[in-house]
Amino acid sequence: MFSYFGFENIVNLAEESREPEKTLPKAIFISLGVSTILYLLVSLAAMALLSPKELGASDAALMTAAGKSSVRLGNILGGIALFSTANTALISLVGASRILYGMAAHSGDKHSRALPAFFAKTLLKRKTPWVASIVVLTAALLLLPIAKVETLASVSSLATMIVFIGVNSALIALRRSDPRRTRPFRVPISIRDMPVLPVLGIAICLVILFQFSTIVYIVGGTFLLVTVLSFYFRERYFGIDGK
Repeated sequence: MFSYFGFENIVNLAEESREPEKTLPKAIFISLGVSTILYLLVSLAAMALLSPKELGASDAALMTAAGKSSVRLGNILGGIALFSTANTALISLVGASRILYGMAAHSGDKHSRALPAFFAKTLLKRKTPWVASIVVLTAALLLLPIAKVETLASVSSLATMIVFIGVNSALIALRRSDPRRTRPFRVPISIRDMPVLPVLGIAICLVILFQFSTIVYIVGGTFLLVTVLSFYFRERYFGIDGK
């Protein structure tokens, strides 16, 4: 699942985009379409080089498949995989920092701020949310002792599945509670005012949610607990608007 992440992070850069109501939906669909085609072509190429049994027995299936025709090509592909994984991680760090910034920024309503205003501090010239970026970087560094990339990717996948369930649920709730709101982009296909795609999204995420190892649930649960406690103390000691 980790390799498919990144498309949703585009929305976190809405404030840094021109006409986001038009460009963001296009950017998401274009990037998703291009990546899907590339993934399918790579999968077909791997199946042409090795059998499903051989691919399943390998810890680095694509590298093994490419290495069958050329060892040098396999090594090059392995290097590319490292850079692409780092790129996905970088996108996640940038997106997460913007989420913290958005939760801390004051939009005029005192109840709209979910985190202390300290997290919304930006650089004077570049307007980059530097405090939020440092917090996200620190959280990422705390995960380094795990040492296994697959475990870290699985923790990220687990957290993202939970977020996706929340986002799809929010879409259903808003569609029913505020049906007349002007929406630049409206998710298609509904049955009696019930959007079908978010329901399917929730169902798929629930199935995936129970496919992880015990260590992933422990690490993910710990971070979730810390998040819940931080919000509890925020409301108790800082007030509802995060001051």
